[in-house]
Amino acid sequence: MVVWNVQHAAFRAILWRLFAIGVLLAPFVSVLIDHFDLFGTRQVWLHPSR
Repeated sequence: MVVWNVQHAAFRAILWRLFAIGVLLAPFVSVLIDHFDLFGTRQVWLHPSR
């Protein structure tokens, strides 16, 4: 299934760059919002089993 069909090479390059920026930005943003809270591991880290 094709979602986007861009014929112009410059627009296609822009879309690929935007995609790459999004892929590279996702892990960085998860660190900014504290990925320990995001994945629920903060509670485990703060209160290990005794």
